[in-house]
Amino acid sequence: MNTCLQHRNAGRGAIAFFLILLVTLSGATNSGAQPPAVGVVSGIVIDAATKKPLSGVTLQLARRARGAVTRSDGRFRIIALPVGRHSLIVSSIGYASRQIEFDIASNDTTRLTIALTEQLLQTDEVVVSAGKRIQAVQDVPVSIATVDQRSLEQRNITRLDDALRYIPGLYVSRDQVNVRGSSGFSLGLGSRVLVLIDGFPLLAGDTGEIKFDALPIFNLQRIEVVKGAGSALYGSSALGGVINAITADPSPESEVRLRAYSGVYT
Repeated sequence: MNTCLQHRNAGRGAIAFFLILLVTLSGATNSGAQPPAVGVVSGIVIDAATKKPLSGVTLQLARRARGAVTRSDGRFRIIALPVGRHSLIVSSIGYASRQIEFDIASNDTTRLTIALTEQLLQTDEVVVSAGKRIQAVQDVPVSIATVDQRSLEQRNITRLDDALRYIPGLYVSRDQVNVRGSSGFSLGLGSRVLVLIDGFPLLAGDTGEIKFDALPIFNLQRIEVVKGAGSALYGSSALGGVINAITADPSPESEVRLRAYSGVYT
């Protein structure tokens, strides 16, 4: 009986010793390894003239692999920055770059309001349909004609065939296009001029003709026309040329558009 009590007391003593040792080691670890002092920087990037928020602006910390991109409302947030002074490089296409100096305090948030000044960029006009890659107009080996969005709006264009009538060398008859007389018209036998939307073919599946009323003129950014045979790149449908309708990029903000038509029918 005494032997059992002695073994039981010894076991309890060992357990108590290990508990005390564990608590001691845990306290030493917590007191010796303090978490690093960090902070947060957040804010908004706006246009210096209009005061409107700018989306897609790149913010890069100098000498550090940290950064952010502004959201649609122009706001940004960079977390876990070491305490001290930092340099933030702010850049966006069409605006002059800026370098902002700011301080980070421990467990605090630094808020910035950054205004960017518009800087006009002059670039050469480019096309994408001639060689299936971006090229300057003077480098394209074939004749190219373009109709931009402003021309479509000023002339109140409602159908693609109406826009093509303003391009020299193009003749439109019903759902057929003849480029410089090279392809002629083949009514009912398919089009000899290829029509694309953002590089994807758009011809009727039954007769292979162009359906001008199915093209989203309202959302077009520009129309590019290759005046010459493009079968080597685009296939047999491009015997007379290529028409590429390029849609505009989606707007980052919600918008409503309304267009009305009127006319008299016999």
